[in-house]
Amino acid sequence: MRKLFTCVIAAFCAVAVFAKNEVIITEGNVKFMQEAGKTAIVEINFPDTRVVEFDDEIVKNDFGSLDQYLRTHNDDWTATLMAENAAGMDVDIAAMRKQMMANYNGTWYNMKNKKGMKLLAPESLQNSLATMDAKQIAQLEKYGTVFGDRANADYKFVINIDKIDMGNNGGVALNIMFGSFAKEAGGAIFTGSMEVINMKTNTLVAKGLLNQVKGGSAATPDSRVHLALTDLFVEELLPLSKKK
Repeated sequence: MRKLFTCVIAAFCAVAVFAKNEVIITEGNVKFMQEAGKTAIVEINFPDTRVVEFDDEIVKNDFGSLDQYLRTHNDDWTATLMAENAAGMDVDIAAMRKQMMANYNGTWYNMKNKKGMKLLAPESLQNSLATMDAKQIAQLEKYGTVFGDRANADYKFVINIDKIDMGNNGGVALNIMFGSFAKEAGGAIFTGSMEVINMKTNTLVAKGLLNQVKGGSAATPDSRVHLALTDLFVEELLPLSKKK
C-alpha cells in the first residue's frame, strides 16, 4: 500500500514539474473564438527573433537572429530542395523559408472548432485559387482550409515571436517508434506576445504573453513552427475561449 501511495505522489509531482502556462491572457479574453460565422486572419511577425536552444527556462545557446540562422543552418533537406528549384534565379532562400513559417493556415484549429470562429487561409494560398480546380479546392476545404476575404475578416491575431528553439529531426524517429508518447519530441518552442484586433472597429480585443509554446515533431523547421502555432490555437487558446 505504501509503495502504491508513493507512486501516486510521484505521479502528481511529475505533473506539477511538467505543467506549464504556455499562454497568459493579460488583457481582454478570447471568448469571441466561439462566435459562429466569424472569421479571423493570423499575422506572424519575427521582430528581431532570436533562435536559441532552451534548457527549461534557461537559454543555453544563442544562434543569432532568425535570418542569420536560416542562412547558416542549411543542413535541412528543404534548404537544398529550395535552392535547386531557385537555381539561376535571384531568390533569397532564407526569406522564402521565413515567409513559409509565417503562412499559417489554421486547418486543424478549424476542424476542432467547427461551430465557432474560423481562421482564413494565408494570402499565398488564396492567391493560388485561380490555378486550382473545384476538386482541389474541395479537398482543401474538407481538411479545414477556409477561403474568404481576408480584408473583410472580423478579427486579426498578431503573433510576435521573440525567441524560438527550432527543434530537431531526431524527434521524428521517436514519434515513429513511440507514437503519441513522443509527439512533441524535437518540436519547436517559442516565446513572444499576442494581440487580437477587432478589424471592424479597430479595437484591441485581447492581449497575451506566450511562454514556451511547444508543437509536435516534424522533419522541417517550417513544419515544426506551424505545429507550435497549432498548439497555440488548439491546445491553449481554444480551451480558454470555452471557459466561462
